[in-house]
Amino acid sequence: MGISRYLETLSIAYGQILSNKVRTFLTAIGITIGVAAVVVLLSVGQGVERFVIGEFEELGSNIVLLFSIPTDSGGGIPEPGRQNFGAELSQGDVDLLTDSRVISNVQDVAYSLSITESVSYNDKDTDPTVEGISANYMDLMQLDVSSGRSIDQNDIDRRERVAVIGAELVDDLFDGENPIGESIRVGSVNLRVVGVMGESTSVFVDSDAVFMPVSTAQTRLGGGRTEDGDYPLSRFFFFADDNADVDVIVDEIDTALRTDRDLDPADDVDYLVFAQSSFTDTLTVITGTLTIFLGFIAGISLVVGGIGIMNIMMVTVTERTREIGLRKALGAQKIDILLQFMVEAIGIALLGGLVGTAIAIFTSELITLFVPDFDISVQMSSILLAVLVSTAVGGFFGVFPANRAASMSPIDALRYE
Repeated sequence: MGISRYLETLSIAYGQILSNKVRTFLTAIGITIGVAAVVVLLSVGQGVERFVIGEFEELGSNIVLLFSIPTDSGGGIPEPGRQNFGAELSQGDVDLLTDSRVISNVQDVAYSLSITESVSYNDKDTDPTVEGISANYMDLMQLDVSSGRSIDQNDIDRRERVAVIGAELVDDLFDGENPIGESIRVGSVNLRVVGVMGESTSVFVDSDAVFMPVSTAQTRLGGGRTEDGDYPLSRFFFFADDNADVDVIVDEIDTALRTDRDLDPADDVDYLVFAQSSFTDTLTVITGTLTIFLGFIAGISLVVGGIGIMNIMMVTVTERTREIGLRKALGAQKIDILLQFMVEAIGIALLGGLVGTAIAIFTSELITLFVPDFDISVQMSSILLAVLVSTAVGGFFGVFPANRAASMSPIDALRYE
C-alpha cells in the first residue's frame, strides 16, 4: 500500500513536468548551461594536463635537467647575444658530469648553449630560439630532420658555420622554399643551412629554432668566457638508466658541482638541477588546481540555475494551492506533498544536467576535431559528477518550496482563490 502511494506521487510529479514542457525547458536551461560549462572546462583542463605531461614524458621519465643561472657581474643588462658569465656551467663541466665514476647510472648526456640573437635572410629577419648543441643533442631530444642532415661531431670539432633550422623558420624566412645550402645570418655570423627539422618538436624546443655546433656558438656568439676562462654552457640533459633513481643522480650532480667549485652545502649556487619527474609532478598539481578553479567558476552558473528552479517552484506551489489542499483533504500526507515537489525540482534539474552533458560531449568532440593535438574527451567521472551535481542542486533549491507546499493547511488551501 505504501509503495503504491509513493509511485502515485512520483507519477503525479512527472505528469506535471511533462504537462508544462515550455516552463520545464526554460527552468532547466540554467542547469543545462551550468552543467555544460562545468563538464567542458573540466574536460579541457584534463586534456591540457594530459597533453603537457605527455609532451614531457615522450622523452622519457628518467631525465635530469641542469640549467645555468647567468649572472651579470657588471650590474647592467647584457647586450643581445653577450651574456656576462660568472662561474656558471662551462665546457669544463662536460668531462666532470659525463664521468661514470662521478655521476652513476647515466646512459647519455646532451648539452647546449642558448644565444640571444636575431636571424636574418636577405631582407627578412626574426628572433627565434638559437642554440649551440652537442652532437648527440638532436637524437636524444628526439628531433627529426625532415631534409638535409643533423649537426655531427665533425662540425663541432671543426667549428663549422652550419645550422639546422625549424620548419616554422623555413616559412618565415624562405617562404616555404628549400633552404638547404642557403646562408642565414645569426647576429654577425653567417651560417649555411644543412638541415631542416620536422614539424613535430620536443617540448624543450620551439619549431622556429636554429641549431648550430656548440663550439661555433661558444667561440663566435657566446659573448665571452666564464671566470675560469672556459667556454660557457646553458644546460645539460642527463638520460638515466631505466631502473635508475633520478633523485640520487640529482644529488650526485649537485655534490660534484659543489665539490668542483669548493662550495659548502649551504652556499648559494648559480645552477638549477632537478628531475623531470618532479617537474611533471608540479605541473600536475598546477593544472589540477587550475582545472578545479575553472570548474568552480563555471559552477556559479549552476547556482544561478538552481535559484531559477526555486523561483519557478515557488510560483508553481502558489498556482497549485487548491490542488495541494484537495490532495491533503483526500488523505495525502505531508511526506507525499513534500516528495511530489521535491521530485519535480530534482527531475527538472536532472533533465537539464543530462542535456548539458550531451552538449558538453558534442562540444568536446568539436574541440578535438579542430585541435587534434588535444584529447578533450569527457571522462565518465565528469558525467557522474554532472548527474550528482544536478540532483544535488535540484534537491537543495527544491526543498524550500516543497516544504512550503507540504506545510499548507488543507482548509486554507481549499479556500485559496
